[in-house]
Amino acid sequence: MPEKSRKELLEEYKRRKVVGCVYAVTNKKTGRALVLCAQDMGGIRQRYEFAVDIGSCFHPKLQQDVKTYGVDAFEFSVLEELTKKETQTDRDFADDLETLRALWLEKYDP
Repeated sequence: MPEKSRKELLEEYKRRKVVGCVYAVTNKKTGRALVLCAQDMGGIRQRYEFAVDIGSCFHPKLQQDVKTYGVDAFEFSVLEELTKKETQTDRDFADDLETLRALWLEKYDP
C-alpha cells in the first residue's frame, strides 16, 4: 500500500471529527465542582487521567484540595459534548463551548 503524501495526510487531519465538551471535575469529599470546557474531549480526558496517574494536580484551582484530599477524591465527568461543524472556525467553536459552559454553570450554581 503506497504511503500517503503530506498533503493527503493534512487534508485528512482537517476533515477529522472534532468533539469538544463541557466537563466537571468534582471533589467527592466536599461536593464542589470545577466546570470547564475543552475543544478536544479526548485530549482533556487523557490529561486528567495522566495527572491522576502521577499523583499530580489537574488544574491550578484544585491544587489546595488535591493537597488536602488527594487525587483520588476527584471525579472527571463529561457534562455535554459538542461536535464542531465543518463550516465553523476554531474561534466560533470555542465561543459555542463557552456559551454552553455558562449554561452549565447556571445549573451548578444558580
